Amino acid sequence: MADDEQHSSESTQGQRSENDPALSKTDSANGREFFSFSYYDQFIISEADKKQYRHLLLDNGLQVLLVHEPEGLKSAPISNSSSANRDNYDAEDGNDSSDSDNDADNSASGSSDDSDRESVGSDSGRTGRSRGVKASSSARRSAAALCIASGSSDEGAELAGLAHFLEHMVFMGSAKYPTENDFDAYVSERGGESNAWTDMERTMFYFDCSQESFADCLDRFANFFVDPLLSADSLEREVQAVHSEFEQACCSLQSQLEFFTGCLTSPGHPLSGFKWGNKVSLWDLPRTANIDVRSKLEEFRRVHYRAGNMTAALQSRLSLDAMEAAARAAFEGLPPGPRTASPERPLATGGPAVFGDGFLGRVYCLLPVKQVDRLRLAWPCPPARDRHLEQTHRLIGFCLAHEGAGSLADCLRREGLAVELVAGVHTGCGLYDNAWLTLMELSLKLTPKGLLDWRRVVRLVYAYIGMMGANLDQIRRIFDELQLVERADFRFAEEAEPADSVETLSLSMSRLPPRFWLLGDHRVPHRYHAEAVRDYWRCLRPENACLLLASRSFESACDRVTDWFEIRYSELPPDPVCLADWQNCVDSPDAQLLADYGLHMPPPNPFIATRFDVPSAEQAYAELGLSVVPQFPVRLTLDDPKWDRFGELFYFKDRQFKTPRAVVRVSLESPAIPETLKSSTMVQVWLYMLNFQLHRDAYAANEAGLSYDIVQSEPFAIIFDLEGFNDKLFVLYSTILSKLEQFGLLLQAGDSSLNFESAKEEIRKLLANDLFSAKRFASNVRHFLTEPQRYLASDQLQCLEPVSLADVAEFHKSLLSRVFFKVYVHGNCLPQDAKEYFKRTLAILPPDAQAIQLKHEFEAMPPGRHGVRLRGMRRGDVNSLLVEEVQFPFPPSLRDMAFADLLLHIMWEPCFDFLRTKHQLGYQVHCQAYRRRSCLSFRLLVASQADQCSMDKVQTMVNKFALHFLDNFLRKLKPDQFANYVKAVVDRKLAENSVMADEADRYWEEIDEGGLLFDRRVREAQILQQLTLKELEPFYKQVMSLSRRSFVYEIEGSQRKVLHEGGTAGYSLPLVYAKPLKPPSRLAKQPKGSTAAYAPGIDFIDDVRVFKAGLNKLTASPVLD
Repeated sequence: MADDEQHSSESTQGQRSENDPALSKTDSANGREFFSFSYYDQFIISEADKKQYRHLLLDNGLQVLLVHEPEGLKSAPISNSSSANRDNYDAEDGNDSSDSDNDADNSASGSSDDSDRESVGSDSGRTGRSRGVKASSSARRSAAALCIASGSSDEGAELAGLAHFLEHMVFMGSAKYPTENDFDAYVSERGGESNAWTDMERTMFYFDCSQESFADCLDRFANFFVDPLLSADSLEREVQAVHSEFEQACCSLQSQLEFFTGCLTSPGHPLSGFKWGNKVSLWDLPRTANIDVRSKLEEFRRVHYRAGNMTAALQSRLSLDAMEAAARAAFEGLPPGPRTASPERPLATGGPAVFGDGFLGRVYCLLPVKQVDRLRLAWPCPPARDRHLEQTHRLIGFCLAHEGAGSLADCLRREGLAVELVAGVHTGCGLYDNAWLTLMELSLKLTPKGLLDWRRVVRLVYAYIGMMGANLDQIRRIFDELQLVERADFRFAEEAEPADSVETLSLSMSRLPPRFWLLGDHRVPHRYHAEAVRDYWRCLRPENACLLLASRSFESACDRVTDWFEIRYSELPPDPVCLADWQNCVDSPDAQLLADYGLHMPPPNPFIATRFDVPSAEQAYAELGLSVVPQFPVRLTLDDPKWDRFGELFYFKDRQFKTPRAVVRVSLESPAIPETLKSSTMVQVWLYMLNFQLHRDAYAANEAGLSYDIVQSEPFAIIFDLEGFNDKLFVLYSTILSKLEQFGLLLQAGDSSLNFESAKEEIRKLLANDLFSAKRFASNVRHFLTEPQRYLASDQLQCLEPVSLADVAEFHKSLLSRVFFKVYVHGNCLPQDAKEYFKRTLAILPPDAQAIQLKHEFEAMPPGRHGVRLRGMRRGDVNSLLVEEVQFPFPPSLRDMAFADLLLHIMWEPCFDFLRTKHQLGYQVHCQAYRRRSCLSFRLLVASQADQCSMDKVQTMVNKFALHFLDNFLRKLKPDQFANYVKAVVDRKLAENSVMADEADRYWEEIDEGGLLFDRRVREAQILQQLTLKELEPFYKQVMSLSRRSFVYEIEGSQRKVLHEGGTAGYSLPLVYAKPLKPPSRLAKQPKGSTAAYAPGIDFIDDVRVFKAGLNKLTASPVLD
């Protein structure tokens, strides 16, 4: 163990020190000096971090890090700085299987999402016990996390998914607290949540709760690992949850690609095999083979769930002494033992490499579950964790992923071969980043032209890699830029939520030396290592790569099928000529080819901040002639009615965070957006093309720590979101608007560089994939029914076909000729800066522009329960979805809003316990309150599988839960329990925001909706404190009465999984709207499997369009009292 990896024994509480000279050393291999850091004892710490830390080593071997959060903790003020003194201190897809029912508009945006709207940087490699996402924001609570340095790679082949299954099972009660779901219920009552995940080498558990109950919750949490029950009854039911999670993963493109990559690992390697687990691998096959699953779980627990193999982090406003006492009392019963020995790395032992002949130099064609054309190259490289000081993999990934002038992405876009490029190391996936290797990936979203000419695309990739090799000396400059950005980000780091903080800390403790524990996600590169850069670059060779092509067009050619995920694929025969040509591009870069395509290294970044001064609030508001600092945002004007009529400008000077950051929100509202079905479709093409144009000029801003997003929000609004260091934020905004102005000129000229056909094709895929996702399908139908100016994705898909570039150009003119802006500048800018944002916004308007302010409307559901059952679009997909939305009486009051939050908070855990834990309807079960202006509703969501649970049964159990919650929970609720629930919700409403963007978004919501009730949370908290237990039951009865206004959306999956069969998983476009299924009670002959108790009281409709035509439109206004 290296010197900096020695852990302290017993208990140590650190002291702060600045610029530790012990770290100012010279790297003799590269002649570079290490950067100095601020220290808290042995830990590198941000200057903005004012928390206190204590490191414990318990007698049983458990490492514990205690974090004391001072009362009223805020990001501390930093003295004014400039680039001259910045060295005074010493840091990569919304997924169909996500927990929440995302209400964002299904329109194109500037994010680098995959074509099935999955986040490329999501932690798809982690399987876990999802608890869903609560609608309200978290309060500053106490939290704890425990990381076990073992995971899926430590299980044998006998029971696939054993580690993941154990992660689920430990929550099902312990010897000391045997009641199933006792922990979740206890934590939820005290305003908290819990969750867990399993990766290849780590298993993570964490929770948060109120400060007063932290010690009790910690004791219950620790007993999961001291003596879990692993009861046979829970075992048989919880395996259904694991199976449901697996079925949802089968419809995720990211999970599909990950599993296929795992299929290419060498047989017998710890990373090989099926790691998700499902009912077949964990229940059916073991029973056939007379394997006792519970005994295997217990054996795995005894070996790996030992104190020396664990790291824990606790964060609270309790004193360090109080936390230490709680930690020692809770964790002293953990089984002692050293850290589980990690399998030896193959390069050291001569064992099998992670990837062998089935991976290296191979080309595979794959049939994806979504409409997507993708090319992925992957190269095994040395483990990134061995170079965490140099961050070498990030430097190589940075060059490959760059999208500015001269980049590979820019070249492929200009040539019409690809529309998106993502490159780097997927650090959220244990298969791609582990102790044996790091997998460097380059993934391209191809155009139809690029798919046909994919060999040319690969040749350009290797030409760029060859150019990189000839210019590796320039990576020194890129390292310096990356270091400046990460150091500034770490220096002015904002506080994370306690649950996120302890999760990151415990994970860092399990894999990094102590001094790096507090760096968290701030991956500050410490030193440059030229030879390490060259070593990584040498890995990027054709014979070392696996090339994967994914397209629905390969359906007839894919003649093989994997196990478990049933992925259809084929292998292309080797092409020695192509391989030799690609290799020559790397070894002997063609200067003429590079010049013809304009390929070169990334240029210097103009968006890196150099000024970090923070003006005082008094100084800022003095510009406005105000002697008293306002508590909330203020309205500003340009004092020119000609321009002020086009919008509203609001400004707020940050007083809490005191960091040199700003948040800017701009809403462009225009009736041209939802005016017709065609215009609502064209706006998506328009947005995609605009973001396409921005990549070249604005990508560097993202690399400099700034962020921007341009999305459609309301049916008639486009939102510009910008965040980051305010020094260069206006430069970014001006760049975006300049590009928007140029974009308009290109549209009018019909310029071919706009890649209109590529944009149109991508929107076609996005709309199609929305229809093939049960959640997005249901969300689209719900938006269509509840908002007057929404349209069905299937109708937009058909309307898209005849849209021309001239149509989009005309839409652009109409969009800017009738407009109203809302601009909000929040943070450490001055009022004059805010006015400059407003002026620059108005500068894009044409001379004949009209100011039009629109009113917001929504559709009111008729009394009673109505619903629609639709067949899932993807044939052979067993995933089903039920969403019931109940509209509260209109208009709601502040009291209704507050009461709804309380009711849904109380209902959260019983809903999960009844529908998920006890009856195992599906992996995802949750309820939430949804509010938007004067529209208040309650939603309950169940994601299930049709081959395991019929829709009739799901609906019946949902109906039963409504009565169960009333009879077995609300009516038995004790006054002290009610008081705990009220306190949890009140604490959450009164909690300070953790980051500046949260505060800005809260104020922006009031500005955008027009209510300007900036103290809304305080008023609702005051109302909650006056509510009584006896009022709860009448309110619930009112919401859930038989005459309630509700609508049930049911998307029914296939009763037989046939994703791998030829001709059954495909689909053709354009699509027609899914045919509604009449409820069994209306059919002369009921289908097999239906029940007599089908959804009593629900009036199912046959045509959503006809139903919508009969709804009443209501004007949505802000709720003010």
